[in-house]
Amino acid sequence: MPPLAGGSFRRRPAAGRPRRLPHPVVGIGRLIAGLERLLYDRLRSRRLGGLLLVVVTLSVAGAAAWGMLALAACWHPVVAALVAVWLAWTCLAVRELHRQSAIVVVHLAAGDLAGARRPSP
Repeated sequence: MPPLAGGSFRRRPAAGRPRRLPHPVVGIGRLIAGLERLLYDRLRSRRLGGLLLVVVTLSVAGAAAWGMLALAACWHPVVAALVAVWLAWTCLAVRELHRQSAIVVVHLAAGDLAGARRPSP
């Protein structure tokens, strides 16, 4: 594992999510929610809508990450490295994933499917 990615992954469970900084996964979630409304309402085929959803989501997320890294590299290689660590740290959301999935498990164990599907705080 590359040192920057390894450092981000090892630090992530202990540090948790930085609440002050914007979180890329939240932005991706909002993109997906908007695309679902747009595509599933307008397309007859849910399969085509799902395929377009995946392609557009991955393209936008990849382009945004590439753009941030390229812009940071224009300033200085150290800035690019810091942006790479930030992206890895926020996207390797091990602790947050565990917290969110535990909330879903509690709702499902209680037979509350609607509660499990609701966004958590």
